[in-house]
Amino acid sequence: MVGKEVEHAFRQRLSLGISTLVSVLPRVAEIPFHPVQSQMLKLILVGISSSPGVVSTKLVEAISGSLKIMLEIWVYTPRNAPYASEEIDLVCEQWDKFFTNKYLLLA
Repeated sequence: MVGKEVEHAFRQRLSLGISTLVSVLPRVAEIPFHPVQSQMLKLILVGISSSPGVVSTKLVEAISGSLKIMLEIWVYTPRNAPYASEEIDLVCEQWDKFFTNKYLLLA
C-alpha cells in the first residue's frame, strides 16, 4: 500500500513539474537560440514518456505553441554565422520525438 502512495505522490509532483516547465517554455522560446531550450524540451519529453498520465490536451497545445514560436524565430531571425550541422541535427531529433510521441498524439 505504501508503494502506491509513494508512486501517486511522485506522479503529482511530476505533473506539477512538467506543467511548470511548459508554462516557462514560451518565454524561453522567445529568446533566439537560447541554450536552455533543448534541455527543457528533453526534460518535458522524459517526463511525458515516464508518466503518460500527465499529458492533457491543454498541455499539448501549450507545447505546440512554444514549438511554433521556436520554429518561427529559428527560421526568421538572422544569424551572423551559419548553423552547425550538430545544431540542426539536435533540433530535428528533438522535434521528431515530440511529433511522434505516442502520448502527445493520444492527448
